[in-house]
Order: sequence, then structure tokens, then C-alpha cells
Amino acid sequence: MTTIPRGDKVWPALRLAGLLLLALVAGCAGATLDPGPHPARVEVVLDASLPAGLVKETIRDNALEGLLPPSPGVLHEITGPYWDWRLYLMGPKGSLEPLRAMGEPRLRRVPAKHLKARATFLLPPGRHRLLLLVDSYLEHSYYETLNDHVTESLSLKTYRQRLVVDLKAGRQRTVKYQLGPRP
Repeated sequence: MTTIPRGDKVWPALRLAGLLLLALVAGCAGATLDPGPHPARVEVVLDASLPAGLVKETIRDNALEGLLPPSPGVLHEITGPYWDWRLYLMGPKGSLEPLRAMGEPRLRRVPAKHLKARATFLLPPGRHRLLLLVDSYLEHSYYETLNDHVTESLSLKTYRQRLVVDLKAGRQRTVKYQLGPRP
């Protein structure tokens, strides 16, 4: 059974939910920060994993246990885990602006139990506060009626890493993150 945050735990949980919603909306819109004519670069090397048993625990907590193993073509299907990740510039009033990635790295709906990824993000030169958001989830698809297909995300784990960079035009910094238990 899932626990509902109480008391002083409610506001941080609501702030996190608002932050993730803002990041999701910004990421879905496809708009990224214009890095200017001579951008700096931050390369992120990511190695993220989930705690043992978290997938089964999430399925059990959402009362979906009888649906294992997932099988295509039935009324319920559970797939994943998937990962979404991106680097954001943190604004002065808590706003988040997604940074543009060089090339076409896969940043959304990456299927993997253990995520190993690398991407280089462009940002304007200068001193900036950045936030790396890495979110893992399952997808539960089902039919409420014969014509009403629903897909919902079941959150597994969200990792957040803050960093401050001060880069000149054309310079690059590489950051490496090991998130979660070592597989």
C-alpha cells in the first residue's frame, strides 16, 4: 500500500510534483533554450539503475499483480521500465528551461532496466545553475471500454542532480553520474 505524505512532507512532495510537471510540459513542448552563437557545452555521462524489487513493488502497490507477466494482446499490458532524462537551466525564480542536446540522443522513453547514456547539451557561456532530471517509470495500458484505450505511467524512481558551471564560449565540461545501486 502506498503511503501518503503527511505534515511537513506534503509541501516538499507538492513542490517536487510541480517541478516534474513543469519539466514535463517544457520537455513536451519541444522548446529548448537558445544557447546563442558561441555556446558552451556540458557533456553528461549517465549510469542509472533501479533498486532491486522496485518494479514488482510498484506493480503490487498499484494492485496490478495478477497481470504479470505482461503479454501483448490482452486487456491489460505493463511495459518498461522506461527512462526520460534531460538537463535544465534553473532560472532565478525556480523556472526550468530545457537545454538543447547536440545530435539526436534518445532522451525520452528509453527502454532499459539499467540506463547507460551520454549526451552533450548546449548553453550560453557564463555561470549557470543546472538540474539533471532522470525519471524511470512503467507504462500500464488497458481498455476501459472496447473503444477507449488508456495508457498511464507508473513512476518508479526520480533522480535529481544539481550542478553549477561557469564556462566560456566554446568550452566543455564533462560530468559523470552513477545514480541508484550498482547493478
